Amino acid sequence: MTPVSPSYFDALYEQTDKMVKTLCEWIAIPSVANENATDGTPYGRACLRMLEKIEEDARALGLCACRNFDGHVLTVDLLENAPTALGIACHADVVGAGREGWRTDPWQATVQDGCIFGRGASDNKGAGVSALYALAFLKKQGLLHKNIRLYFGSDEENGSACLRYYQEHYERPEDMPPIIVPDAGNEIVHGEWGILRASLSASLSQGKGASLLSISAGEAMNIIPGRAEARLSGVSLSSVNEAIRQVGKEGLSAVEEGDTVLLTATGKSCHSSMPSQGFNAALLLLSALCRLPFSSETVAVLSTLYTLYTTPPSFIGQLLEKACLTFSLTGLFFKDGRLSTWHDSRYSYSVTARSIEEAIEGALGASALFASFQRIGAPHLIEKDHPFVMRLADIYEECQKEKATVTEMRAGTYASSLDLGVAYGQFEGGNIHGIDEYLPIDCLPKTAKLLAYTAYRMAEEQ
Repeated sequence: MTPVSPSYFDALYEQTDKMVKTLCEWIAIPSVANENATDGTPYGRACLRMLEKIEEDARALGLCACRNFDGHVLTVDLLENAPTALGIACHADVVGAGREGWRTDPWQATVQDGCIFGRGASDNKGAGVSALYALAFLKKQGLLHKNIRLYFGSDEENGSACLRYYQEHYERPEDMPPIIVPDAGNEIVHGEWGILRASLSASLSQGKGASLLSISAGEAMNIIPGRAEARLSGVSLSSVNEAIRQVGKEGLSAVEEGDTVLLTATGKSCHSSMPSQGFNAALLLLSALCRLPFSSETVAVLSTLYTLYTTPPSFIGQLLEKACLTFSLTGLFFKDGRLSTWHDSRYSYSVTARSIEEAIEGALGASALFASFQRIGAPHLIEKDHPFVMRLADIYEECQKEKATVTEMRAGTYASSLDLGVAYGQFEGGNIHGIDEYLPIDCLPKTAKLLAYTAYRMAEEQ
């Protein structure tokens, strides 16, 4: 068969309206994964429904070789009983949408100004729709005699437990094909930083005076909080306003509600891998709370936390200066006498998870705070000159008529859980993990074309 050129795949642009419709339907399913689901599903009913919806759409497009692996992963194959030349991995789960700030309903897609707005539009449902239509195009054209397999997971945002389950029970990492992960823009990401998460907690005894009733800040462990609230008793509104004045930053406000005071901090949420793109409302709230007349124990704990993130240990500070570490407070909570936090760090190949853990433990010292850690993934690196990376760069340049960028990134994707996985093939929108997440409509066919052409070229050569 005579090889086809990239322009052959421009026919996917004719499917744009259908892709938009499909994406809007996917966004309407609030597939926020809950690893503690009690409804008999691994990650909650919405995540299972999302996999079911993808399978329904795949079959409607003529892709009938679908298999749901216990609600963790759905695979869609181009050809049954043929060797698999390439895998494409997307995630069907999303982060939460927060409580307010959106100009549109995050769970009802809005199409305006050439973009689709809604949670998951860019991360990662848009790419999932593109991958599905790319595979359907390859199926209809009958171009390949090798299989291309799509993987849709349900728990990527919490650390990819879905993929680990699939690998443990069905397809070992060493048996999986080379896989591209369209979840990191149009660059070729050959390296991803490691991810360390932590929870710091302490029991606080309240005195007779000013007391904490509750604190709430944080939507997910990989989102910088854009809003934080603390409800207080035994303290006057004027005292809280004085603490706000002492902080001297915008975004803090307080109101009386009955015999309590509600202290609110407003910042800007963003992905925790790029904390400088946001403004941490939890830290802003802490800056005010530290100035209020709570019990000495409570003030000590709050001050220790605030200092950990504003004046970190020298070792952490040096890594931050070298730009090989992120160090973020992503959640702050108080309920029934117990304070707890979420922490997220991304670290490069020159740093170990244990060294970060030791620095945090050292900073806590003899305070009442206790730290527990969760290592989500070690740094993932495939050398730039690896044949897979180099071939993807060639294919990208053939398709896009521009130089490919091969880089590394702080965020993590499914690629870090794969023996031969590279984040590649997505044209994305903006405000990922933030309010008003969006995807330009033309990214749908553009991504579909690149994925289809890449799959075609990789399978053709095997």
